[in-house]
Amino acid sequence: MEEQRRIVGLLDRAAEIRRRADAARAKARAIIPSLFLDMFGDPATNPKGWPVTTVGKLANVELRNGISPSKSGTVTGKVLTLSAITRGAFDAAAFKESLFAAPLAPEQSVSRSSFLICRGNGNPELVGRGTFPTADMPDTAFPDTIIALRGVSGELSPAYLSALWATDYMRRQIKAAAKTTNGTYKISQGGILSFELPLPPLPLQTAFAEQAQRLEATARALDTAAAKAEAMAAGLSAEVFGDSPNRGNSHG
Repeated sequence: MEEQRRIVGLLDRAAEIRRRADAARAKARAIIPSLFLDMFGDPATNPKGWPVTTVGKLANVELRNGISPSKSGTVTGKVLTLSAITRGAFDAAAFKESLFAAPLAPEQSVSRSSFLICRGNGNPELVGRGTFPTADMPDTAFPDTIIALRGVSGELSPAYLSALWATDYMRRQIKAAAKTTNGTYKISQGGILSFELPLPPLPLQTAFAEQAQRLEATARALDTAAAKAEAMAAGLSAEVFGDSPNRGNSHG
């Protein structure tokens, strides 16, 4: 009985760690939009008077639709699912094994330099959501429900573009450009090229990126802490409820 009380106490502590880590993680990530508004102002009103351009007028912009797996393909590979880019942060684990007609070309694979945009979804709130991958994944394709935006790093820092893209200002443009067919909402490359963007000086964007990266690093550390607490709670629960995979085999 004493041992059970001790374990229940540890479970309570693990749950409290998870709650605190979740709250701190959410707070760290919530600071980034506030930091964006403080440094650049609301893009809808542009109070700092930054020059405004369109995606299509950026010097080296390139858009590319992803590829579809082939049912008759013979080349094995991986392809992202939409959840990799529609949950607020890139999820490198959101992929599935697939077959392709040919080996992936470099421009068809996931790259940290590509801003990946959800091209179509039944949920209008997910259409147009975008993020940069956190790593190069040369063996993983992005599907035809995703558009890759490339070649903008000379004028837009990844952190600035990511934060700008999540604003209400950009969401209004995305929703206005989205078309619906049979319950699926889609945006086109032409629609993306027409989106208007404020262009603050690149050094200011870089300063924002450095602060945003520190906040993201804090959030990732809290993610790790929450995962460890979750694992500890799972192990303790197994002990309490007697469902440990090794339980019952200790006597040979």
